[in-house]
Amino acid sequence: MARKKKEIKHYQLIDNKVVMEEKDIVNLTENEHIEIAFYVKTLGYELVYIVPEPKKKNYFTVEKAEKYLKKDKAGLKKFRDFRKNADKVTAEYKDIKKTSNDESKIKEARKAMITAQREAFIKQKEWFKDTYGIEEYDKVRKEY
Repeated sequence: MARKKKEIKHYQLIDNKVVMEEKDIVNLTENEHIEIAFYVKTLGYELVYIVPEPKKKNYFTVEKAEKYLKKDKAGLKKFRDFRKNADKVTAEYKDIKKTSNDESKIKEARKAMITAQREAFIKQKEWFKDTYGIEEYDKVRKEY
């Protein structure tokens, strides 16, 4: 038995209007062009292009966590303590970048800095989840 191919409609009919996104114009099939022309020219429907809302990025960031932790001074201090080593490595990288002309040394320092920052962020995230729970973590991610 042959499977029926799923059809995707690139437009909708709402209250005597043909509603679609502008980016879908190039994806219209010949049949859809004819249908839209029929609705607009013959039936007098209005052609309306909608702009989709930009997707909000719900990432957990240090800034969001610090904004949440302003109330809890001890928690904020503990949260920032995870970054001390990464800040030292970053300072070393900046010094090497200014003083050294050796490209391999600069690349090594950059890799060390990136690794230290990544590890510090992971530790901060895990500590936040363990201390405040997944619900609060999601709340910070979405609301702050």
